[in-house]
This record gives sequence, C-alpha cells and structure tokens, in this order.
Amino acid sequence: MNNAQTHHRMSTHRSNLRNGQKGMTLLEIMIVVAILGLLATVVVTNLMGTLDNAKIGTTQTKIASVEQAIQMYYTQVSEYPDSLKDLINPPGGFKPYVKSMPKDSWKKELIYKRSSGDKPFVVYSVGPDGSKGTKDDIYPQGYKAK
Repeated sequence: MNNAQTHHRMSTHRSNLRNGQKGMTLLEIMIVVAILGLLATVVVTNLMGTLDNAKIGTTQTKIASVEQAIQMYYTQVSEYPDSLKDLINPPGGFKPYVKSMPKDSWKKELIYKRSSGDKPFVVYSVGPDGSKGTKDDIYPQGYKAK
C-alpha cells in the first residue's frame, strides 16, 4: 500500500464519521456521568445506613456479653464490680471475665454505672457521636434510659 492509498483510506474514514457514523457528543457523555453519579450516591447512602445499623447491633451484643460477665462476677464474688476494670482483674484469684476493656463499635469504652433504677447496674455505649446523654446512646435492649 503506497502513501496515496493510505491517505485516501484515512480521508474516507473521517468523512464516514462526519456523514453517518456518529460518536457520542459531549452532552451525551455528561448525561451518562451524571446518571452514574446519582446511582453511586444512592448506593453509598443505603450502604451507610446498613453499616450504622450493623454497628449498633454489634454494640448491643457486646453490651449483653459484658452484662453476662458482670453477672458471673456477682455470682462468684457476691457483689457487683466497682468498675469494668474489675472484670479484668477480679479479686480472690478468679480468672478474668473479659480479656480487655470492652469497647463499642466506635472504639469507645463502654460505660458502667451501679444502682441504676430497678436494675443494680447498667452498661451502655455513648454511640456514634461519643457524647454521654445524647439521643444516640446505646443501651441494653429493653432498658429505658432516663
């Protein structure tokens, strides 16, 4: 194939694109990108809500485990612990009830309070915002926060 034939093929290809075969216009590409962005936003928003619910459920499970450890402590020591640290280093040579300080799904230590209303104690999490006494605090199931 000589230089003239190559030039003729290229110019024929260019004229075909202009005369009938179309590529995507900038507007079409922008519309596709906008639609993909909208879909990504919807998916991420739904996943974030699911992730938050999973963290709350995990924290409630951890709270229930700590409550069981406190009850075991009470059964063996005949009194409730003064703090959650007592579950790690119990008196009387008992084995630890937990390996480390219990934390919620946001890596904050769980809160333990003695003599809380009709229960001898309550264990709760400060929740995602990390502040005590806010509406996102997580209490054991069935517990009525004051």
